[in-house]
Amino acid sequence: HPWHEESQIGILHSNTTVEVRTKIAICQLTVKYYDILKSHSQYLAQNVCDELATATRQMAILYNSLYTEAFNMGLALWKLTPKVHLVIHSSEVQASMWGNPMYYWTYADEDLVRLIIEIWESFHPSTLTITALVECLVIAFDASSGSAA
Repeated sequence: HPWHEESQIGILHSNTTVEVRTKIAICQLTVKYYDILKSHSQYLAQNVCDELATATRQMAILYNSLYTEAFNMGLALWKLTPKVHLVIHSSEVQASMWGNPMYYWTYADEDLVRLIIEIWESFHPSTLTITALVECLVIAFDASSGSAA
């Protein structure tokens, strides 16, 4: 899948699986989405709307790839919810018309927390802490050194 290429999802560590890199990329894009919203007022310039739309579109594509992979293995994981559609709509259409979605959305942030917990729970419990720590350190080290490991 073209959206799994390291240059497109921003994951620099090459020893992780595509699934792990995809999960991390979803988390990174979610953080980027919230960073964009938090750093702008109610009214968004068109370039900010475009950046927001691109981030949410990439997030949905990656999320869908995890769903498709699980579905093909006969697993009921990564169900696409109406909220994924809502986030895409709020970023691609409504942000240009009505501005920063943070000023008018009505969904609860608990869903984001649930999603992040779901992603991290998918790691094996005996290695969850060390896996999370290693992945965060690798990302932080790669980002600070400017290298593409």
